[in-house]
Parts: sequence; structure tokens; C-alpha cells
Amino acid sequence: MLGKSIGVSALILLGCVVVFCALLFAFASGDKMQPQYSANPPSDLIHWLRDILDDNVAAWRVISRQYFWLLEDGLIIGVTDGRGQSVMLFTDGTNVFRTNCASGLPHINRILESLPFPESNLQDEGELRSLLSIVVDLFHGPGGIIATRRYLQGIESAPLALQPWLVGTKTDPNEFRAIWVDPQVTRAEKQWTITLTYLKRDGSVDKWLMSGGFDQTNEHVVIDSIQIATLKEKGFFHWAIVP
Repeated sequence: MLGKSIGVSALILLGCVVVFCALLFAFASGDKMQPQYSANPPSDLIHWLRDILDDNVAAWRVISRQYFWLLEDGLIIGVTDGRGQSVMLFTDGTNVFRTNCASGLPHINRILESLPFPESNLQDEGELRSLLSIVVDLFHGPGGIIATRRYLQGIESAPLALQPWLVGTKTDPNEFRAIWVDPQVTRAEKQWTITLTYLKRDGSVDKWLMSGGFDQTNEHVVIDSIQIATLKEKGFFHWAIVP
């Protein structure tokens, strides 16, 4: 997932030893979603990749096993150029679609049809976190952090606590702590809204507002809209996860 002095580098490395944990991507829902892995995009996807990616296809690689998912009716694959740009793709075997773009929401909803998520899961912290991790990575691209109080507790339990996250910034520690708010769910009959805070590698922070409902079987979520607003500008914090 993606000219300092030796002292600063050592500080950052030490403080990040116990910070990083992998985002959750798979539901415990049987065989609907089976992570698979390949070092390179499958050869039969190359001609589709040429139509979507504006760079040398040979330079792109599958990000990691967490971004190569085999669904019942298609494949999700995340590729990166190794320079900070990532693209999430969904193919149904006939066409390929990019999901982390303005027109990606219909394709994300199609993917969610393969991931059972009954209404009761909105009250389950683990299931909700898994769903949000999948949706955020599909719509934005991988590499950020969905803020939770538990994640902040993990940061503060590290040897240097908040120090690596504030290196080179003028951010007050209490101001940094204040952004770590758990995702909030609001229900209105069959509809729901979810707000979350998302930290990005450039040190900026976004506020997400997602709204939607459930399909007719009440077993799958359907997202109607995703709105993203900047909460903190670039450089508010220092990305302290290594690598």
C-alpha cells in the first residue's frame, strides 16, 4: 500500500513498527469472494488496460494479493505504476471498467451484489469496517486510512506515539487526535447514511458522506451517492506508515 536526516528517518521508522495493519477486504461469507494473486496483470487483460491506462502497460503491476479478487461473475484487480498512481478495475469477462473514478459507482454497486450484507450488519463494527474498506478502496483507490478510535489507540501505544505523524508539521497533537472519529451510521427506514474520515498519503484528510439503501432481498447494500469534501489540507499530518 504506498532529503531527511538520519535522525528523522529513524524516528519515523521506530514509531511505525506497530502502527500498520492491513485493511480488511474479505467478508466471511462463504465462497463468494476468493482473493487470488498474480505478480502481473493477467495477459488477457492487457488489451483492456491499454484502453484505460495512460501509461506504459508494462510498468503496471498488481498491487498485492489483497487487490486481486475473484467474484462469482467477474474479477477485481488493482494495479499500480509504482510511482503513486493506482487504478482499480472490474471485468465481467467481456468488458473492463475502472471503479476509482467519477463514473465508477454503478460498477461498485454491481460488485456489491456479490457481497452479502444484510441490514443487521450495519450494527456490526467488524462487518461495517470491512464494507467501508472495500468501498473506499474501489472508489478512491488504495493507500489511505479510515479513521477509527481503535486505530488512534494503536498509534498512541507505539514507542513514539504521535511524534512520527506530526514530523515537519505545525499541527497540534490534540487537533490531530480530533480527526480520529469512528464512522457514523444514520438510519431512516430502509435508507442509511454513513460518514467517515479518511486520511491520505499526502497528509490531507477527507470527509466522506455515503448514502444508500438495500436491494429488494435486503441482503445487499446499494449506494446511491458518495460525496467527498476536504477536511484538512495536504501536509496536515505526516504519513508515518512504512513502506
